[in-house]
Amino acid sequence: MDAQTHLEPTSLRVLLVDDHEDSREGYAAYLRISGAHVDTAANGREGITKARELQPDVIVMDLNMPEVDGWRAIRWLKRKRRTRSIPVIAMSARIIDASEEVRAREAGFDAACRKPCLPSKLVALIRGMLRARKEEQASRDPRSQAFADSSRQYRTSSALT
Repeated sequence: MDAQTHLEPTSLRVLLVDDHEDSREGYAAYLRISGAHVDTAANGREGITKARELQPDVIVMDLNMPEVDGWRAIRWLKRKRRTRSIPVIAMSARIIDASEEVRAREAGFDAACRKPCLPSKLVALIRGMLRARKEEQASRDPRSQAFADSSRQYRTSSALT
């Protein structure tokens, strides 16, 4: 498995929410092999409960499920302070074009993947989301900004001497 299909750090916690057991277990197995700790849920209601309890780093959620579908679950997750910052990837066979991806993003999903989604593509999406989240957090951290400023100042003064 190359670096592109491996998730770091190994303490990464992914919540996978899908009502189709084969799909749920297949993606979960691949994510585990890729280095993630994976929890699963069989519907949106169970997914909401586990998201609240486990505070995963990322949620991968099917859109069409019984009881509570992904559309209702994302509205609930993004409304609550405890879960609103968790990145969520929508997965569905119904995502057939860019307009569906836009709809998913407008609903609150951070990314969308059409099923069947290659497991390596899902890992790449997760990696990209985590990298973007880390960069966003670093840009908001005043200590990171001060460090960047001092590094820039050092490089400038070093270049001048």
